[in-house]
Amino acid sequence: MLDASIITVLLIVFVGQASPGPATLSIAATSMGQSRGHGVALAFGIITGSLIWSGSAAMGLAALMMHFEWALVLLKYVGGAYLLWLGYRSWMSSRGVASVDLALNPVQVSSYQRSYWKGFAIHITNPKAIMMFASLYSFGLPAGATSQTVWVIFVLVAIQSALVNLGYAFLFSTPSMRKGYLKLKRPLDRLVAVFFGAAGSKMLLSSSVQN
Repeated sequence: MLDASIITVLLIVFVGQASPGPATLSIAATSMGQSRGHGVALAFGIITGSLIWSGSAAMGLAALMMHFEWALVLLKYVGGAYLLWLGYRSWMSSRGVASVDLALNPVQVSSYQRSYWKGFAIHITNPKAIMMFASLYSFGLPAGATSQTVWVIFVLVAIQSALVNLGYAFLFSTPSMRKGYLKLKRPLDRLVAVFFGAAGSKMLLSSSVQN
């Protein structure tokens, strides 16, 4: 039976993973605008990034990295610039015309491999991810927690990340969601562009990584 502290850690991570953000918004837009396969590929990229940050935190590397603020500042600028680029791409996409039937005339803007690396880049350049995992493993674990407890949390977080992100990919690639996307493509693309632009600008303009 899971310890209460482990359940608390999983709940906190779940809220962070399931709440709207660059990762979930990218999965939604990709799954609706391209295909389920592209959304799944992007989700796997995000899952890979999550595993890297979670594993690093479990081994203590994340806590060490947080002591070197220059590394997180550099990561912040890279991530902010990448989000601005995604915002620009989404805004340019909003100027196009949606296909009447995505099933017959799909939007072929990227390969599955590119979708995977896009998801990976979104998550691996997000300094909030490493700070969240570092905080959880540093302060969320009960006193005297064993290495076995740490790795149980790592495995459960990995499973939870896969379920959440792949779940979003399957949810937003359903016919009803794709039909809704066709009707609202322009405002949705612009909403994504504004969100990415705001998130990227905030990351670049913040005075410190903790902000």
